[in-house]
Amino acid sequence: GAVLEESIFLGGFEFNRGEVNGILKKLEPLFCPKSYHLVHRNCNHFTETFATTLILPNELLSSPDKPQRVNTYPERINRLANTAKMGINHDEDIVPCQVWEEARLAISAEDKVSWELSSSSKKDTKKQQKQKSNEKKELTGKQKAILDKIRKK
Repeated sequence: GAVLEESIFLGGFEFNRGEVNGILKKLEPLFCPKSYHLVHRNCNHFTETFATTLILPNELLSSPDKPQRVNTYPERINRLANTAKMGINHDEDIVPCQVWEEARLAISAEDKVSWELSSSSKKDTKKQQKQKSNEKKELTGKQKAILDKIRKK
């Protein structure tokens, strides 16, 4: 089996599990077995595209014409494939990976709006929960009856 040699922290992200699953669903057709190519579309292309989507979502939406890299993503990861691209043509049915463009496809403006709404509603919910926990709570009739029984004992 494989042995983990190194773990690299690429950065943080603020997506919940459902949002991450949505991103993966959008990337899935781009990185299916039929589209695999050792040089032009491999697992390292996937990891870089996924990391870019998670770590640079605002840049993907606000600066579509200014491709950026996740600074912490090591260039050495796909160096062999990137070097081989110069001498190996891809099959007609294989589309070479374009990390920035594919990350932009995985995070669309409609999704970002819903993410912002869900994030703010989560904050509101937490605020509301805190306010509710600080408020004096009114007992229900059933709770009052149980309390009365306890006091009588």
